[in-house]
Amino acid sequence: MIVEDVFPFEGRGTVVTGLRGPDPKLARKGTAIELRAPTDVCFRNSIADMELLRKGRLSKDPPKVLGLLLTSPVPSISLPEEQKYSYMPKYLTSENLIWITAWLFVTFAIPKAWLQRRLLGFFIGLLAIPFLSPSKARAADTLDVELKRIQTEHKLPALAGLMMQDGKIVVQEATGVRKSGSPEAVTINDQWHIGSCTKSMTATLAALFVEQGKIKWETTVSDIFPEWQKEMPDGWRGVTLAQLLTHSSGAPGEPPADLWAQAWKKIGSPTEQRLAFVHGLLTRPQQAPAGSKFIYSNQGYAIAGAMLERISGKPWEILMREMLFGPLDMKSAGFGEPASLGQVDQPWGHTGKNGEWKPIPPGPGADNPPSIGPAGTVHCSLSDLARYAGIHGLGEKDGWGALKPETFAKLHTPPAGQDYAMGWGIAERPWAAGKALTHTGSNTMFFTDVWVAPKKNAVFVSATNVGGDEAAKACDEVIAAMIQHYLK
Repeated sequence: MIVEDVFPFEGRGTVVTGLRGPDPKLARKGTAIELRAPTDVCFRNSIADMELLRKGRLSKDPPKVLGLLLTSPVPSISLPEEQKYSYMPKYLTSENLIWITAWLFVTFAIPKAWLQRRLLGFFIGLLAIPFLSPSKARAADTLDVELKRIQTEHKLPALAGLMMQDGKIVVQEATGVRKSGSPEAVTINDQWHIGSCTKSMTATLAALFVEQGKIKWETTVSDIFPEWQKEMPDGWRGVTLAQLLTHSSGAPGEPPADLWAQAWKKIGSPTEQRLAFVHGLLTRPQQAPAGSKFIYSNQGYAIAGAMLERISGKPWEILMREMLFGPLDMKSAGFGEPASLGQVDQPWGHTGKNGEWKPIPPGPGADNPPSIGPAGTVHCSLSDLARYAGIHGLGEKDGWGALKPETFAKLHTPPAGQDYAMGWGIAERPWAAGKALTHTGSNTMFFTDVWVAPKKNAVFVSATNVGGDEAAKACDEVIAAMIQHYLK
């Protein structure tokens, strides 16, 4: 079947869509893919129509599926009627009025010859143009209106969005409540679980160790865990760090049921839990031979994280704090659910659908087990997430810290035949003036969406405290609104 993009959606499997992401005008065909059961396949823009596809009944009818793809448009982003014609009034700020007053004074009050006076006024007007800008208050108002509309339409407890360009926050807003049924409102500084947006952070951590010479992209699992070689099936022994980070290692897309059940028991430290989980993975056959196909796998990232723990002698969580969060001043960053036990001091995750949300209290069931931490257990504020994503926006040009531009290029280059690099999906977008980096993340109780436009030096992030299809649609619409209204 022909599609435009294939990308992960935690808790639901692989999402296949013909109009990926916030780009209402883009509708292009892509490449042929194979639908592989039992992967749960759904279409972001026509979820209600995809039940037959998920049951495998449409897999032999490509024309019908293609038709559905190309007739399921991304929801359009539009302002309410009263704001449609507010473009000029938003420029009537106090700063701009100073320039306007000066222009009027020179043009009409200074006693000069008629032509000289108007020419002088004309050139002063030209000088003023670069300084005329929309008020920040009205910019925030626009996003606030959009957020409330999208939140209401999709019946979400809360919704937040932020855009950063040239290292500065252009706009950020949050609306709704931290916990459904409770009055505590979300704020722009609240922390959100970012799910699989963690993956590029783990890949960046690996790149730092590569720069230090402590590991190579070509380092294999048998190099790091030689004591398991006799137990490993032959296919695992030559799997490299790079293959694990690009989902081309053959690691299973779904965790084996017995290992997953054991992971939820959370016996031992996070490092011990990961080691036991990884040992179980590496001592049974892969889902596919390494390098043969793309299989999105949290398990592969768990193995990569365990490799970094082995070479450093430190837990992955400590490595993240010392080598990434600290240098980036990501003070809000942590692991697991954002809220404290018994408190509504941060957003709670929710389960459910169609506006019927069940708040999940902080505690044992509020996030995935630490065994797959390197694949997706970070939480942070949207501003901290944007600050992190920003180093990837400029990375191929300027590098960051010990990471060279060519190292960022490695992180952002997919293997042949796929559009997923190391923790980033890679897409061409007209509004980005070329390549864009993107990823979504969900522990099924939160949803986060990140887009980076390197040539625009711009980052867009959105988040909500539910998972599922409505969350995905809403976050995409928030990103689209920010692109439409604020991107320069």
